[in-house]
Amino acid sequence: QQYSRLVLGSAEDELNCDAQGRFVLPSRLRERANLALGSELLLVGAGDRMEIWSASEYAAYEADPDGYGAARRDVIERAEAKLRGAVR
Repeated sequence: QQYSRLVLGSAEDELNCDAQGRFVLPSRLRERANLALGSELLLVGAGDRMEIWSASEYAAYEADPDGYGAARRDVIERAEAKLRGAVR
């Protein structure tokens, strides 16, 4: 449950577009991605999807790709380990 909540808890199943192709990114996703109103955003192609980044967050990622998000990854990895332990 913890792993699913951490990994899937922010997911959006559907974003609706208006007639001009615009959509509203839900506030909880904007907050998690540090997308402040009026801040510079980047759209990054990633295979079959597009990522929306705060320019400052993407700069931090580029400066240290391996270290970026390490604390979040650690929490997810611990939850996944618990899940694997429960499956046995």
